[in-house]
Amino acid sequence: MSTSTLSLTKTRELITKFVKKYQTSLIDNNHKSLTNEFIEDLESASLQKFFEKADQISAYFGAQFSLFNTYKQNGTTKVTLWIGVHANVNDLTKKISGCKSNAELLKYFQDGGSWYNISEARLAALEVIFDHLGVKTISKVATKKTAKTPEVVTISDTTEVQNGIAFINFAADKFDHLMYQGGTNFDPMIDFESENSASNQIDHAINAFKLAKKELDVFISELAKAKAAGAKYVVDSDYTARDKFRFGK
Repeated sequence: MSTSTLSLTKTRELITKFVKKYQTSLIDNNHKSLTNEFIEDLESASLQKFFEKADQISAYFGAQFSLFNTYKQNGTTKVTLWIGVHANVNDLTKKISGCKSNAELLKYFQDGGSWYNISEARLAALEVIFDHLGVKTISKVATKKTAKTPEVVTISDTTEVQNGIAFINFAADKFDHLMYQGGTNFDPMIDFESENSASNQIDHAINAFKLAKKELDVFISELAKAKAAGAKYVVDSDYTARDKFRFGK
């Protein structure tokens, strides 16, 4: 099973096939089941519009969370897929098969997931996950949903959602390298050669930005989960804490 990235045309073909197969377990960003009209629009859309529309598709197994995400990197379109964290495809397959219940599999897939470049192998693994969880109709999901969504949804120790707003602590230690351009211990801003020290040493810089890259993945993951929990906006809770924020007009 290869994890090599796909062409946009091939990616479109595979996403369309997946969406049509699991239509009854998917919803749009308005929390509504995917209609046949949505699928038809998806199939007839231009390549750019296709991925814009695909980004609106979410899975629904008791909670809503996005499946696909498209972004630009150095002018190139990248398409990512939400799936359980793994080191390689063999590790992914092993982790999926190692889940002893649907609840454990859902937790690994949803809460233990992250964004990865889309590939045939990862899409195949996603199909295995959906097959295990069972295709659900939205009407069945709706009848099971009896409890109201909590006013405050805790995503992590740094992220909460309330009234459609994601409160994220941008100053949290776990985002130090990301938010402070390599971290508070990295300092390349010097004027004289005599000021060179461990804080601007090249290996320190490389390691600092490797950590920043990992922290970015965590930050994006928490934003995606916050969006799935209903967030439409983001507030830095280090600037204004959620319990101090003035909701309403």
